[in-house]
Amino acid sequence: MACEDLDQHLTGQYILRYLNHNEIEGLVALLLLHRCLGERLERMSPGDRIHEFEERAGRQILVALHEATLGRPFEEILLDEFKEIEPERARQLYLTVCALNRLNVPVRAGLISRVHGIPFSEFREKFFGPLEHVVQARRDEITRDYAYFTRHPEIAQIVFEQVLQDPRNRYHEYVTVLQELNLAYSSDQTAFRQMIRARSLHDMFPSHEDVVALYRIALQMAPDDAYVLQQVANYERLRPNGNLVQARDLLERARQLNPRDPTLLHTLGEVIRSRAMSANTQLMRARLRKEARAALAPLLHNNEESSYANHTMVKLAFDDLRERLSDPSGSERDVDAAIREAERVLLDAMQRHPDEEMFLAAEADLSSLLKDNDRALKALEGALSKNPRDPFIASRLATIYEAHGETPKGLATLRNALSSSPGDRVLNFRYAKLLRKVQPDNRPELLYYYRRSFTKWDHNYEAQFWFARYAFEGDNADDREQATEVFRRLRQAPMRHEHRVAIQDTLVDGSRLRRFAGSIVRVEAEHGFVQRDGLGDWIFFHESNQPAAVWPKLRRNTRVSFGLGFSFGGAQAIEIECP
Repeated sequence: MACEDLDQHLTGQYILRYLNHNEIEGLVALLLLHRCLGERLERMSPGDRIHEFEERAGRQILVALHEATLGRPFEEILLDEFKEIEPERARQLYLTVCALNRLNVPVRAGLISRVHGIPFSEFREKFFGPLEHVVQARRDEITRDYAYFTRHPEIAQIVFEQVLQDPRNRYHEYVTVLQELNLAYSSDQTAFRQMIRARSLHDMFPSHEDVVALYRIALQMAPDDAYVLQQVANYERLRPNGNLVQARDLLERARQLNPRDPTLLHTLGEVIRSRAMSANTQLMRARLRKEARAALAPLLHNNEESSYANHTMVKLAFDDLRERLSDPSGSERDVDAAIREAERVLLDAMQRHPDEEMFLAAEADLSSLLKDNDRALKALEGALSKNPRDPFIASRLATIYEAHGETPKGLATLRNALSSSPGDRVLNFRYAKLLRKVQPDNRPELLYYYRRSFTKWDHNYEAQFWFARYAFEGDNADDREQATEVFRRLRQAPMRHEHRVAIQDTLVDGSRLRRFAGSIVRVEAEHGFVQRDGLGDWIFFHESNQPAAVWPKLRRNTRVSFGLGFSFGGAQAIEIECP
C-alpha cells in the first residue's frame, strides 16, 4: 500500500522479494509434507513442481500458492469462495466489508448493524461462524466497538470487482453503505472521503447520473465540507463535457470554507487549465492559462504540493507550445518563446523533483514533440543565433541534436553558449549531463561543470548528486569533504525513500565493477559499515544490495571486497564478496 505524503520521512524499507530457487524447493517440500500440493501438482514430477512455482512466483506469494496448487486464476478462487458462503445474509455482509476494506478502512460493527439491520446479539451466533475464514474481527479500545477486516485490502478489491460487475449492483451497494455512515466516527469519515473520490467514481460508474446521485447524497451528509465540494468539482473536470464553470464555483466555495487547504489551489489550477483547453479563441485560452498559473503560484514552494503544481505548470507550458506550433500564422519568435518557457519550467521541475516519473515522462513528451518538427528546429536555431547566451534555447536545441544522433553538435551548441555565459547554472548542468553520456570517465571536466550547476543549497538536487558522486571518487580531501556534506544534505531532501536509496551510478573499469578491499566494522539487522583499505573511510552497505548467500557470512572484522555505488544518500558498498 502506498502513502505518498509519508515517503519523504521514511528511514527504512522492507521488501518481500520474489521467491528464489532454494525458497521454492523448501516451499514445495512443505506442501508435500502437509499433503497440500493439490491435484495439479501431485501429478507432476518434483522438478516440474519447482518449475511451476518459478513461472508464477513473480506475483504475490499468496497468488502463486493458489494458482500453482489449484491451477486456477486467483480471482476465480475468491469468487467461488464468496459464492460458497452461507447464509445469503452473511454473504452480503462480507461484500459490505470488502466494499470498504478495499479502501484500507476498518468496518465498524455499528455500521454493519445499520446497513444490514442485524442486532448485535445475532453477530456471533449467526455470522462469526460462516465468515471466520474470510473476515477478522478486532476490538477498538478507543471506540469500544468491533471493527471488521478482510484478509487483505487487495483480496477485498478482487471480491468487490468480481461480484459487482454490473454498475447497477455496484451503485446499489455504494448508496446503501454511504447513507449509513456516521461521520462522527473517524473510520466512517475516512470511508466517506475514500468513497467519494472523483477519479474512482469516474472510473467505476459509466453513468453520469449515478455519480451525480452519489454526490447529492454526500452533500446532504456534509453540506459544508470543502473536501466534498472539491471532489464534485474534480469530477466535473474529469468527465467528458463536464461543467467547468460550476467546478470553479464549487472550488471557490470550498476555499472559503477551508482557505488553508493547498490541494484546493491545485485542483483550481487544473480546472482553469481544462477551461483553457476548451476555449474557442486564442486570446481566451491565453488569459485562462495565465489565471491557472496565478492560482498555482503559492504552491510552488510548498513541499507537499509543489510537485503536483509544478506538473500542472509544465502542462500549461506544453499547451502553449502545441498551440504555437500548430498556428500557421504565428511567427518564429512566438515558437521560440513557447519552447523557451516549456524548457524553463520543465528543467526547474526536474531539478526540484528528480525522483518523479511524471517529469521524466514530460521530458520524453517534449523531446518527441520537437524532434521532427522542422518549424521548431528552425525557430530554435534562429533564436540562438540572435542570443547565443540563452540557456533554455541552447539546452533544448542540444537535446534535439542528440535525438538526431548528432551529439557532438549538441555539445558544441552548449559549449558556445557557455563561452558567452560561463556562470549560467542551467547551461553548466546540461553540458555536464550530455558530456557524461559520451565521456563518463572524464571526472575533472564533469566535476568542474557539475560544481557550477548549483548554489549552496538550492533545489537543484540532481546537479548536487552528480557533483558529490564525482567529488567522492577522487583523492582530493577537500572534494571528498564537500561530497560528504552534499550527501548529508541530500538525505534530507524531499523525495521518495525508494528513490533516495536507489543506486544511481557505480564505479567501473571498462564494463566491470571496480573492486575495493576492506574490513567489516559494524553489522546491524539489515545494514552495516565496511572500512575501506587505504583511505580508511567507513562505507555504508545494505542487505538489499548484497548477494543473498553472502549476508549471513558478514561479521565484524571479516575481510571483504566490494564495489562502490552511489545513491542520493551517499556512497554504498555493493556486491560484497568474502575471499
